[in-house]
Amino acid sequence: MTIVNSHGQIVYNFNLDPYVSPSSIVDHVAASQITLSAGSVQTNQTTGTYFVDEPYISGTSGWAQVTQATAKRFCVTLTPDAGYSFSINSLSYDAFATGAGPSATGYSIGSTYYFGANVPDGGSVITPINGTITNQNGLAVATDVCIEGWDNNSRSPAPSGTGTFRIDNFVIGISNVLDVTINKYLIETFKNKLVVAWSTLSETNNSHFTIEHSTDGKKWSELGRVEAQLNRSNEKDYSFEHKDPAHGINYYRLNQFDLDGTKTTFDVLAGFFKGSEETFLFPTIAPDAVYISGETKGRLQVIDAQGRVIQQMNYQSGNPIPTTNLSSGQYFLKLEDQTFTFFKP
Repeated sequence: MTIVNSHGQIVYNFNLDPYVSPSSIVDHVAASQITLSAGSVQTNQTTGTYFVDEPYISGTSGWAQVTQATAKRFCVTLTPDAGYSFSINSLSYDAFATGAGPSATGYSIGSTYYFGANVPDGGSVITPINGTITNQNGLAVATDVCIEGWDNNSRSPAPSGTGTFRIDNFVIGISNVLDVTINKYLIETFKNKLVVAWSTLSETNNSHFTIEHSTDGKKWSELGRVEAQLNRSNEKDYSFEHKDPAHGINYYRLNQFDLDGTKTTFDVLAGFFKGSEETFLFPTIAPDAVYISGETKGRLQVIDAQGRVIQQMNYQSGNPIPTTNLSSGQYFLKLEDQTFTFFKP
């Protein structure tokens, strides 16, 4: 899995014709021209309020909406190449509003909104916005990134919204542009072992994987290495067996290495191991139902990877435990003092 331009920027500084196009991009992420949700973008602006560098772009009228979600906005669309994903880690721009323009500005990524700042009334005040973005990772589809302007009653009298809103130096911080997506990644539970299983949809310059283990999630040791397929464009399944793991919860971490030594670490997974007992759950990959072996009964809970109880029931030996209504992912099944793990594809 190659990380391309791990820390890059998509920049709009509106200095060169065509002024609505990005002046700097990152590999494998296409950036559209900037548009306005209503009306036209005024480009090559050099009069009025001067930014540190010019020209800037602006839009007039329509800035009187009272919520960010309904506000008029400047937008760009970021689209990763096929098989790639990316993360957004920062966003910044300079803003200015005339007296009748918006009194607040913020930005959005998809349907997630971030407040920027109150915008002062006219004059020569430039409002710099610098935002740190979290939880915008693994973006594998076209994603809209927008700058909004609206009336939040921070100025008195309230602006009419018929004025002008100007922006310059619009910078989007991009990281972790990946050319392989892990499709399946889970822990399978057996009587005498836990198995780390994963699959890739494609691989480029992929050298190998390593699997690390921990009993507390803090101290890690390497369990083993699995050779990769170097370059491929179809799905490939991988697995690693951990025989006789510690009783209780075991933590696993998957690492991937490129030919040049670049390392990518994936999320930590947890598996519960009870040892070689007669009671076990099957199948561990369960599209329709799971079963528990042996003579067992009691109060049963199905718990998702976030610790939420999804199902509860009184269980009797031999009865199927349906999984058809579960979303895809890893689950824990708790029966009295026993815990099992399964995956719903």
